[in-house]
Amino acid sequence: MNPRILRALQANRDWFLNSGVLSQPDGFWGVAERMLLAGNNEALQQTLDSFPSWTPKPDGYVIEQRRADCNFQCAWYFLQMAKLFDHPRNASVGNNLLEYLYCRSGLLSHHKRNEPYPLGCWNWSHIRWTPNVYYDDNAWCIILALDIAEEYPELDDKFQMRHYALAGAQALYQAFAANFPDEQPDFQPRWLGNLRLPHWGGLAAAALAAAWPLAAQEEKDNWNRQIDAYFDFVRERLDSWNCSELCYSLLAVAYCHRLPDFNDRLLPLAETLAARIVARMAPGSCLLPAEHYEAPSGTQLVDLIYTMNFAVVAFSQFTRLPGGQNYRQLLLDIVDFLVDIQDTADSPQLKGCWRGMFDLTTRQWGGGNHYEGGADSIYTGWTNAPIGWSLAQLLLDQEATRKWIC
Repeated sequence: MNPRILRALQANRDWFLNSGVLSQPDGFWGVAERMLLAGNNEALQQTLDSFPSWTPKPDGYVIEQRRADCNFQCAWYFLQMAKLFDHPRNASVGNNLLEYLYCRSGLLSHHKRNEPYPLGCWNWSHIRWTPNVYYDDNAWCIILALDIAEEYPELDDKFQMRHYALAGAQALYQAFAANFPDEQPDFQPRWLGNLRLPHWGGLAAAALAAAWPLAAQEEKDNWNRQIDAYFDFVRERLDSWNCSELCYSLLAVAYCHRLPDFNDRLLPLAETLAARIVARMAPGSCLLPAEHYEAPSGTQLVDLIYTMNFAVVAFSQFTRLPGGQNYRQLLLDIVDFLVDIQDTADSPQLKGCWRGMFDLTTRQWGGGNHYEGGADSIYTGWTNAPIGWSLAQLLLDQEATRKWIC
């Protein structure tokens, strides 16, 4: 068991509890999207104008929007921590985040199927006056709800997680099929996101695969065709994807493991994507250049909002599947880098977190900011929770029976 990873997880869990991203440290009112540092943040005013719900803190602001995907990601993280560490507050926070989502947030649609946002859809955030339903956010809600329901049947019973996830997948399929590969003018679902990028389309396909075992046979047939069409699209454009989209693609394919013919159908694509990602890494390094358009870019920058965070999730999932074991050392190298750069500042707003961007030239957090990405955006979901659950799952896979006090 790696004591460095244990200490990193303890520090990161404490960052969640102490930084202010949980307005109630027990998770009763959900988790905020991110901590935003002020300092020399050139995108500060644009960010505050774009996300007008925030609480001042000594080092900046808590950007307060409660997002469905971020809350699911953090709930999954705390439930994984509860399996690893013997302290009741870990499970309590995970449970409370789910209770917030299903019972207090108002983010879940209970509408009938013929209305614009049918049963099972999740709104982007509680701060918007009008619905904003995204393909990628809803995909995460479906995938993680089903993972939680599988491991915790009592939570499924309490919140009807499978029921809403299946309904959400049915709605997602209708929106997906109407807009990919060719938009149909007679049906315009009000979902957001560019399906031609794996950031959105790959995750949507993965969500259909996650819900596939629950679907009726006709739905399974339709969803299979949609999944195949999407990943054929990915195969045809392998040379065009940047590092971020390659990571999303591998992550999406790995999350399709519930499909009964996964090994023959999609495992070769996963192996191809993994090799492509490795080819983009600097020689002798496990790091990818920052190339995502919503954050600063550069070969000397490590992006932890759209790239390396999802690289660790992708390889964490892939190395659990046949054909992925060859990449286990790469996963360990990525984890070692992430543990090495974890923030150790004294401020409770920073200590134990992973910020949005690391500058390899200066060997410190930096590299600039955009209003949704960059060094001064510290995301709860997307960055800290996915990195955290990947580290926790690595330890759980190594030693499933022992627990530590934390």
